[in-house]
Formats: sequence, C-alpha cells, structure tokens
Amino acid sequence: MKRRALAAAFALLSTMTAAIAADVGPLPGPSPVYRPPSLQTPTPYNWSGIYLGANAGYGWVSSSGTTTWNSPFFGVTTGNSSGNATGAIAGGQIGANLQIRTLLVGVEGDYQWSNQKKTITTSCGGGCTLTGEEPSETTRCCALPTH
Repeated sequence: MKRRALAAAFALLSTMTAAIAADVGPLPGPSPVYRPPSLQTPTPYNWSGIYLGANAGYGWVSSSGTTTWNSPFFGVTTGNSSGNATGAIAGGQIGANLQIRTLLVGVEGDYQWSNQKKTITTSCGGGCTLTGEEPSETTRCCALPTH
C-alpha cells in the first residue's frame, strides 16, 4: 500500500512545473504613460426651437354600480347600472421654447378630439330599464406657458 501511495505521489509531483505568466518580464518598447482625463465640459443641449406633434389612439372603459333615487312620489328606489365608453382619440400640439442659460420658457397650444360615446343602462325595478347615450365633449385648449 505504501508503494502505491509513494508511486502516486511521485507521478503527481513529476508532472508539476512552474507557472510562467505572460506579462512577467520586460515589456518591449517604452512604458505606457498615464494621462489625466480632459477637463473640458461637454456643451449643454439647447432646447430652443419650434416643435409640433400629433397623437392618436382608441379608448374604452366599462363600469357598473348601484344607483339610489329618493323620489317624493316613489320613495327610495335602488337600481343597478352599467356603462361603456368607446371611441377614437386624436389631436395635435405646436409650441416654441427659448432657453436662456439654465432657464427654459415656452408656449404651447393643442387641440384634442374624441368621438367616444358613453352608453348607460340602468334597471330601476318593476320592469323599468333606462338606456341613454351621451357624446363625449371635444376638448379645446389655448396657448399656455409650459414652464
């Protein structure tokens, strides 16, 4: 047993060699010189100018709830209601900015349009059902300062 252990140790030790690193020894040519980073600051972006844009989309929403009426003729009545609103949305905006050092001032105008319509159905008991449709309001805005 000792012979095998001794033979294994000899075989292991005879395969070992010294490790030689690739960067050990003199480098060819002159040594590198450290240079500090440049102290130049980058030129800041200037936000001055005119811009315009457009937006478009589609929206939908569903809701449900309980409605309670208090009428002098019928007393307190409770009913279930549900509503849906769907339709297209579009608009545009135009504006101008002026940057003065670190201050940015501007003016912007926009127009938004929507053909979303809201449908509401309410059941008020006793076989009564109310259904109505309301068009959405078109939103218009005037020029306002943005900053």
